[in-house]
Amino acid sequence: MTWTATQEFLHGRVIRPFLPLDKHPNLNNIHFKNLYPGDEVYIFETKNDKWARGYSLTRPFPSEFCVTSVNLDDLAGLNVKIVVFPLHYVKVVEKLPLKMLRVSGSSTNPLTVAPVASLNDTEQAEARAKATIKTDAAVPPLPYESFTFAGELEDEITYAINLLTSHLFELYSMGEFRLFNKLYDIYKRLDEMRVKLAHETLTQDETRITKETVTSLICAVPKSLASRAARTSEENYDLDNKNTDISAYKAIIARDTVDGTLLSLALALPAQLALNQELCALLPKFPVNAHYDHEKYVVKPRLNKKLLHEHPSHILVDFQSVTGSSSHQPTGFAGMIAYLYIRNAKKRLTEAFAVHTDSVQQLLFVEKISAAFFRNIPAAEVENNRIYLVAILTEEINLRPKEGKVNQIKKIKKGVAAGVTDITRVFSRNQNSLASGESHQFSIRLFGSYMSEAKKVDPSKIDNNGWGELIDRIIKNTNLGVAINSRAEKLVVKVKEFKHQLSTSGNIQSKLPGADPSLDDTVDASGDTKESEPIAKIWPIFFDPLAENYERIYLKMGKLSLVGPGDKGEMLTVVVSAPNNPNIRFAKASNQIEKPDWHFISVFSGEVVGEIVKVEGIHLEKPKQNLPSTDHLLLTLYSNGIYIGEGLVLYKKNNQIVLFNEKPFYDIEFVPAKLKPAIAQVEINTEYVGKTFNVDPAIESVMNFREYISRGSKGIDELTQSMAGLCHLNLATVVKFFFEILFSLFDLTDVCLSHADSGAYNGILDLNYRCLVHILDTMLGRQDQYSYLFDQYLRAHLVSQAAGVFFLNKLANVLAVAKTEWNSVSRSSCRVLSFIIQLSLSSAKQNKEQLVYMAALNNLCDSAADFIANESPILVSDQILVLEIPDFISHFEDDLDNRELLRIIVKFIDTVGTKGLGFDEERLTGRRPVQASKDHMVGVTKLLVIQRLFARKFVRIPYLAAILIAKSVSWSMDVFLGPMDIDTTRLAALIMNCVCDLISNIGDEEGMKNICYSLTKHMGVVARTIVKYNKFLKGNDYFKPKKSFSQLFQNSYPFIETVCDPVVGEEHVVEVLIELSIVFVYIARIGKQAAGSQGLYLIHSTSIPNDFYNSSKLNSSNGLTEDMSATLSGIQLIRQGQFFPEDKWLSLYAVICEGCLLALELIAPLMNVHFIPDVDHPELFDRSLWGKFMRNLLKLGSLAPVSLEHLSTLPRKACHQITSTMRDRVSNILSESWDALAWDATNEDYERFNLERFGGYQVEFIGSDFGVLPDLMLFALQRNPTCQKISAKILWSIMISEYILSDTIVDVEKECLVGLHNIYYRAAYKPAINEQRLFVEQLKSEIHIDPQDEAFSLIVKFVRNLSGFLDILNDLNTVPAGPQFEDDRTFHKLKINAYLKEANKPELFHSFVNQMYEENIAKGDFIQAALSLELLASSYTWDHHLILPPSYRPKFPQQTSFERKEGLVKLIAHNYVKGNGLERATDTYNRLLEAYNQHTLDLKSFAYVHQKLAKLYLELESSDKLSPSYFKVSYIGNGFPSNVRGKELIIEGLPFEHITAVHERFLRLFPGASIVLSEEQVVELLKKPQAGRFIHVTSVEPVNEISDKILNTSIGERQYAKNKHLKSFSTVKKLIGATSVFDLWTEEVTYETQVTFPTLMNRSEIVSTSVVRLSPLENAVRSILNKNTEIAQLESLINASYNEKSDYSSFLNDMSRQLAGTVDSPVNGGIGQYRTFFLDPQYDGKPEYAYNVRLLRSSFHDLAITLNRCLQLHGKLVAPAMRGSHDILVELFKQNFKDEIDTLKLKTDHDYLAYNHSATKLSGSETPLLANGRRNSLDSTRTPSIKSKESGFSDLSKNKRSALYWKMRGVLRG
Repeated sequence: MTWTATQEFLHGRVIRPFLPLDKHPNLNNIHFKNLYPGDEVYIFETKNDKWARGYSLTRPFPSEFCVTSVNLDDLAGLNVKIVVFPLHYVKVVEKLPLKMLRVSGSSTNPLTVAPVASLNDTEQAEARAKATIKTDAAVPPLPYESFTFAGELEDEITYAINLLTSHLFELYSMGEFRLFNKLYDIYKRLDEMRVKLAHETLTQDETRITKETVTSLICAVPKSLASRAARTSEENYDLDNKNTDISAYKAIIARDTVDGTLLSLALALPAQLALNQELCALLPKFPVNAHYDHEKYVVKPRLNKKLLHEHPSHILVDFQSVTGSSSHQPTGFAGMIAYLYIRNAKKRLTEAFAVHTDSVQQLLFVEKISAAFFRNIPAAEVENNRIYLVAILTEEINLRPKEGKVNQIKKIKKGVAAGVTDITRVFSRNQNSLASGESHQFSIRLFGSYMSEAKKVDPSKIDNNGWGELIDRIIKNTNLGVAINSRAEKLVVKVKEFKHQLSTSGNIQSKLPGADPSLDDTVDASGDTKESEPIAKIWPIFFDPLAENYERIYLKMGKLSLVGPGDKGEMLTVVVSAPNNPNIRFAKASNQIEKPDWHFISVFSGEVVGEIVKVEGIHLEKPKQNLPSTDHLLLTLYSNGIYIGEGLVLYKKNNQIVLFNEKPFYDIEFVPAKLKPAIAQVEINTEYVGKTFNVDPAIESVMNFREYISRGSKGIDELTQSMAGLCHLNLATVVKFFFEILFSLFDLTDVCLSHADSGAYNGILDLNYRCLVHILDTMLGRQDQYSYLFDQYLRAHLVSQAAGVFFLNKLANVLAVAKTEWNSVSRSSCRVLSFIIQLSLSSAKQNKEQLVYMAALNNLCDSAADFIANESPILVSDQILVLEIPDFISHFEDDLDNRELLRIIVKFIDTVGTKGLGFDEERLTGRRPVQASKDHMVGVTKLLVIQRLFARKFVRIPYLAAILIAKSVSWSMDVFLGPMDIDTTRLAALIMNCVCDLISNIGDEEGMKNICYSLTKHMGVVARTIVKYNKFLKGNDYFKPKKSFSQLFQNSYPFIETVCDPVVGEEHVVEVLIELSIVFVYIARIGKQAAGSQGLYLIHSTSIPNDFYNSSKLNSSNGLTEDMSATLSGIQLIRQGQFFPEDKWLSLYAVICEGCLLALELIAPLMNVHFIPDVDHPELFDRSLWGKFMRNLLKLGSLAPVSLEHLSTLPRKACHQITSTMRDRVSNILSESWDALAWDATNEDYERFNLERFGGYQVEFIGSDFGVLPDLMLFALQRNPTCQKISAKILWSIMISEYILSDTIVDVEKECLVGLHNIYYRAAYKPAINEQRLFVEQLKSEIHIDPQDEAFSLIVKFVRNLSGFLDILNDLNTVPAGPQFEDDRTFHKLKINAYLKEANKPELFHSFVNQMYEENIAKGDFIQAALSLELLASSYTWDHHLILPPSYRPKFPQQTSFERKEGLVKLIAHNYVKGNGLERATDTYNRLLEAYNQHTLDLKSFAYVHQKLAKLYLELESSDKLSPSYFKVSYIGNGFPSNVRGKELIIEGLPFEHITAVHERFLRLFPGASIVLSEEQVVELLKKPQAGRFIHVTSVEPVNEISDKILNTSIGERQYAKNKHLKSFSTVKKLIGATSVFDLWTEEVTYETQVTFPTLMNRSEIVSTSVVRLSPLENAVRSILNKNTEIAQLESLINASYNEKSDYSSFLNDMSRQLAGTVDSPVNGGIGQYRTFFLDPQYDGKPEYAYNVRLLRSSFHDLAITLNRCLQLHGKLVAPAMRGSHDILVELFKQNFKDEIDTLKLKTDHDYLAYNHSATKLSGSETPLLANGRRNSLDSTRTPSIKSKESGFSDLSKNKRSALYWKMRGVLRG
């Protein structure tokens, strides 16, 4: 049974391991692969229900990460392969539709039959005729719309963890351990949270926090990958180069604040998505704890903060642990009490919370200790202050009774330890505070106090006054009198802030989470603290209007000192009591049971007690007995528990509380009972908290005003005088009596207004207004901490209509007379304006007569408008306050007529105008005065007021919404079109977003479509604004990366700047352009929904009632054309996304792309109708406008968020939700517009090309600045059939249009190839082979032309060239990123540019080659520079008639092709000479000579070339250059990229470079690779594919010519012969079994390279390999020749040194050894042994050996000549002491080389012969030989001169040449 295709993709996961490669190691079948549980599969074929065929998606194994490049973006991702596997090994999880990418037919008219066959049909017919057509079934493409997770956050965690494993292995293999550790921590945390979420082990709150943390961690991964600070390496390819993150691993996706889901336009509005994108990318740890302040992260209009009053902060403190290193307890220990309270740096803020235990260790049992709830912490004390939590530990000590002492106490209290911790950041009102509602742990370090006998003062001038001031000393960070107490060292607590209002009555526990409502305040057995309460409420230490209203005094005790000669070492104890008032009780903590007396902490004399005690019961509503009007407290003093004296503290006199608080402390003396002189004194301070006593007379008078009025005019005068004191009340007094005063003032106002006919009451009314303003200003205007009291008053009391209208008119009058009268009351009126309005309108709902209110409001707004129009600079601050009037009157939208209310507001805002705009423009030009910042706030406030109107309910009424939308858009346009002002433009963008949100929320209500039409017309204005601000901001460095950002669409000012996430560091974000872009795309979305497919054409042709588009103000001067051009320019800027990191913020970029397409969809119908002139007026066609339109369309279809197949799963899913349909929509617009630009074809053309319409205005886009072909190529290579079909259609019509015009399509081909070149040269996504193949096939299907047509050959050639060029580009695409592959890239780029050169686009080729030339010149590599120029010269011909234009890269004037090529060839030869490549230089001049012979008769040119050649040949004859080393390199293993995998190359090394240096070089290029040393190991590795990377390097030598031609020649001649055609290299190895030179057989392996050396990139691929066995005779010939060369080299070295008069002794010594080893041949060894071959019967007389025997004999002759010459030189230079040895060498030479001497008739009497030192020069062509004849390469350690320049020894100084030679000899010996 055959394979059966499935109807759908079966997406499943492997559940059992399928391991065919393990079971069958020799299996070599590409259809099988090891599969493991968890691997994904997509099945598209089955067989017998047993086997399946499909895609397998497997994670890479760790071994695969040894393929490490410098590009972290090139991550080893999923391995995708089509394989066969058992069907029952897979569990199918879902079915997905199959989407075959099939080539469709012609798009011209699918309903008709084409008159001619397509090119595809023609080729298939030919293939069928030749029986070569392929019938393989097409494989469906992998569905990129499917994802590896369903959408739940838990699934995304799994995906993120899987992807993290790949990142971790990659980072580890790269050595990026810092980033590895960071991501590994994220991996572990994600895995832990995944388990918890999957098993549902968390509470609801814990789940929410966990999801927020997961979202933050997932966002942290791409941030870390993109962070340069997280990297170890200084150079990182992926960070140093833009657009390398093709898979978007560094992309940060916008997520929902609450549940972390990926945001799309279906889940969030554009502005909200943009904000979340910014927060996810830049805000540290977002969205952790965001639920505590969710409104902060939501884009929506909010009411004025003056209408939203925060309640006081409440702080919950919970014990966690206490630590101490000692368990010692003093004698008599009776228990311990821990106190907690809150204070700032100067004073205490709350009462204390007490915990009573029997020991320090019992504090560890924190579950038995109730938490402390500190209520109503006043905001005034929190703001701009450091807030501390204080902990104090005290202990009780039992005293032994003393006999005979009657008055003594049983216990005393002593201080143990105390400490503080700063909890300022807990309060959310402060900047950089912690999240409100979240618990935070604090540690309190505890310290003890001590006082030395000799009182000392530390350098900070802080006195040590003992225990009572210990906390102050700790806060001031002094160590004076501070010591560690080992009994208690640290206290750990958790602190949490609450912001909600709690009930002031009943039990507090029931109002808090987790509390048991059944619990009541109870007293425990100890009778001391109420510790059975889970949470104890702790009150402030001053008057709290929200607390229980009871009267109390706080008694604070300071320094206690003995007077006189008493014992200073005794413990002094003060006990306070109230003997005359049994109702009075004392307590220190709120949760303590009050007692009739209180024992203060015992201290020594001169020590501060520092304790505050609460005195309660000073006033009772119904006392059981008459209390004295004057009373005192009794202070009793004890010394060591024994009574010694007492003192009195007067606390009440004549029923008024006596306060001791005018100065810090008052002294109270202690006297004995018998009135002896004072024995001690103590400092005290008292504070009264309550409303019963000490009431201000002014308050009493206003509260009793009726009594005064009843007394007539006299009483009114007295009332007036008394009430004047209300204008001087302080804040504390106003807070106490706020309700009473306010109620009395309004009551008094009503009474006065009822007697309006009496003039006596007018003065009271004026005073009443001033008093009201003062009270409100004191209480609310100068701070907002008591604003909640105002809300309570409004809920409880209503102001009468008459009073309300009076105060409104009074306020209006104050503003109206501002020009003549402006005082403190006027300024205070502005500060409390909101409260006056709220009070005045509080009863509007109760009154049906609203006209009175509306008239008063209208009067107020008119006066306010006149006030704001006043240009006086001193009024600006107050004008800003008055501008907020609409916020306060709109607050009563439920009570007033909304239409009239909106009319008043609109009228008021209209009168403000554009005051304060243009701040940035004038600031940067220096023309703006200092006052401008205040004026600027007027404009800012106006815009804030406008956006706050959208928070009102009445704006959702359609007819009112229409009014507000029209005016708001108009106000915003004033800002957009006005002078440069970034902040107000951002606020105007916020208003426009509110307009769009409002339209979206109202929906399809009647009349909304017309509003949408009018709004859409403003799209061009927004685009112009974007263009304007883009230019302005770029010119003023706003595009630079910065370390802080401001949230998008902020609805408050000034904009809050937030520091970027430290992981990110800094980022370029231009907020104003992002906001304008979002507004633009939002308007486009609304317009598209309203106008549909007809777009702007419908909008502009529709008569819109109440159209608020002001064409006279908003239209461009050149009309609709300029508007369209500006809109398209704006789309271009938005599309490019340069004002934010578009490659990382993919969610935002996707929204912007989709919005740009919506705008183009709106524009397209208008373009097709209005901007295509008829055939008779082609001059009216606007090519620029259409070029922008077409280019925007094509670019949009290929942007990263749109062309999303290449993205990794998570970014792909996020973008797919937004841009999934964009390419199809772009194709549709493109098709319609392209057809609209064409003209009707003739019948002949239709039958010829199957095109109904083509040409026309389409020809305008073939070349020129507006050509579309380069952009069309990328659009055509999308993995989208619609894109490919439309692109093929456009390309076919362009080809025919061009052919009809010019009979050629060369320009079309050129533009297409250039476009493809740009695509594959860019650092971005490059289309794969499948897309290329499908496009070419689609193009063939679109092309309809008869094979007999004269254009057929051109068309076919075009298609083949296009396909061939794509193949070359694919080769480049296989080269990975990184410097180690730069040579490969250069090689492929040369091929590509050469292709472009052939396609009539030589400038790219010339520019690239020139760049190579300049780089090589800069490096001093003249050989490579010459080779680069050879490529350039090859692009020109020897043509005298072809005139070439000037060239700038390289720089040439206008000249003939012959002249340019001639100049290049001369420059090539010049560089070869500079680089010492004399052989190549001669070849170059010979080619030039040949060209002269063919193309010119210029004798001077002949002379020039011959002169150069003659000089070169002479230099070659005496050349002494250093020759490079050569190596064969093999790349083995699948770890290498495909461009080098399995290849063998010959590379050119440096002179004397050792093979170990080559090893090190390749290991640096390929980290993690292994060097293979033996051939046997190479053979084993090649037997089966390897996962790793293995490099095998062997030394090779250029193949020398072994013939009699090189005998008896100079070194230079041999070198020239060797290097003339350097293309073959060899290596020789000895075969096993040889016993002597007579049976020594060797194997010579010869490698032939593709090109001749020297080559570009110093390497060439091996194209063929041959192996030859060398006989012993052939080996003998090579040995003699090598020995001859070696001795000749030494001779040249000595001669060079002799001529330069440098030291040659080292060379001479070496020659001595060489001569001795050659002329003194031992028996059966040395050189002489090779003579045996002459007489050996195996060779002698045999014809096949005759040539080699003759060559061997000639080699001996050549050697004898060289030895004779060297002996002559040796004898001349040898030292006298060595003369005897020299003579022996001469005799041995005569003896052993007698035959050669006789035959050659050599003169051996050297003493009488002259020696020519310039006859021979050293040639560096041969590496020096060892004494045994074997070659050895030199180490890579060379002198700098040799490294930097290929120069000979002659280029070195004398000393350096000697040093280099000895280094060579040292290496050889080693």
